[in-house]
Amino acid sequence: MRSCLQQYICPLLFIQKALSEQIIFIKNGRYIITKIQGGIDFKSFMLAHNVSIGSVFTLNYSPRFSRLINITIRQKILSIRKEDFEKIECTQIA
Repeated sequence: MRSCLQQYICPLLFIQKALSEQIIFIKNGRYIITKIQGGIDFKSFMLAHNVSIGSVFTLNYSPRFSRLINITIRQKILSIRKEDFEKIECTQIA
């Protein structure tokens, strides 16, 4: 018999796992950036690294434990924290 605490923790762990694997659905391919959310500092950082709306990038291999997302944009590899990558909306183009 499950305790009250287990009934609440198990669904929360499942939701947390689903959110942590949200980035995993994006696989190799070409993507175009449609929106960049975040503060002015984050947008300035992205612009300084040639990441803007309409930029095309490809994803590179990144181990899950590193919590980094590696992208190639304009023939340069950029590593972005997973939390920051979630602020970027993109759609697959090819």
